Amino acid sequence: MKINSLVFASSAFLLFGLNQIAKGSDLFVIGSTFTDSGGNSPDSFSTTVTLADGTTSPDGGSLNLTISKVFAGGNEWLVFDYQTATSGTQLVPSTSDDWSIGQTGLDLAVPANFIGAFAEFLDSTGAAITPTSAIFPGYSVMSNPVPGGAGTGEGVFFTAPVPAGPLPDLGAFINPFDQLDGTGVTSANVEGFYQALEFAPITTTPEPAPVALLGVGLLAVGLARRLKRA
Repeated sequence: MKINSLVFASSAFLLFGLNQIAKGSDLFVIGSTFTDSGGNSPDSFSTTVTLADGTTSPDGGSLNLTISKVFAGGNEWLVFDYQTATSGTQLVPSTSDDWSIGQTGLDLAVPANFIGAFAEFLDSTGAAITPTSAIFPGYSVMSNPVPGGAGTGEGVFFTAPVPAGPLPDLGAFINPFDQLDGTGVTSANVEGFYQALEFAPITTTPEPAPVALLGVGLLAVGLARRLKRA
């Protein structure tokens, strides 16, 4: 049995342009495309989706995906809200099998810090099913931290600098899906999945002040003179 994971491959990222400032309201290239994919959710699919506010229908129309951007100060949440197209249809038909869903190639316009992730499993009304414990390692049960968000799910906060450009797979998998039952979320009642990712601008790294540089230089000269006398 594999360990359940929320896959945010931040440790694999390399940092470029630490001293750049992420200017403007959008950290991502709005109108760019990414790959939305899933396994047993309710089918296996891979669909090209445009990154923009609104609702699309991946997996041949079996799912409705609503994408939204939510700003919190200078930070930006990307929210992906999945719901089965027909009420009463399970998100995962075979809950004893593995499950995955995620986005690959989200296009960052500028370098940024990836600082948080949050997930909820939803019922037929789109409301969060409150867990009694977190299923993803490192995550904690918490109220939805996205401004205007509702319900209780699980989340984690960290700091992972990431370069501009398409990001790798950001998503979740559970092997098998019915492990959710042990966290207080009845897997057979799940009809949606909510995933929110938070990013923050990278600010300029301050250059050393001229006075500070002068002080370092004088210290070096003084040390050299003492060594010469010795």
